[in-house]
Parts: sequence; structure tokens; C-alpha cells
Amino acid sequence: MPDVPAPLDGSEVMRILGIPAGRQVGAAIRFLQDLHLAHADLSRDDAIAALHAWYDERRSQNR
Repeated sequence: MPDVPAPLDGSEVMRILGIPAGRQVGAAIRFLQDLHLAHADLSRDDAIAALHAWYDERRSQNR
């Protein structure tokens, strides 16, 4: 979804989650874009909290 903005960029996602560049960052950006479409007025802090919850859920599913 190249035309849909995300509340955080890839560099921020990598720094916040402590992950390297790769598919997980792309998946996180797509999640954040979907979040933006559903909640256009989402604050940065809420986006970060949602990103952490999303990432934690993905990690628990892959164990």
C-alpha cells in the first residue's frame, strides 16, 4: 500500500522493536498502514503500543 501513510517509518520500527531490516519490518509497516486506515487520528504513542502488541503476538505464534 504505497499510498497509505504509516505513523512510523521503517527505521523507527527497527529501533523500537530492536529488529534488523527485513520482512518483519515490511509486515510491521503494513500493519501500521492498516491501523492508520482504521484510526486516522491515532497518536504516535498509541501506534507504538499497538506495534509492540502486534509484534509480541507474532512472536508468541512462532514459538
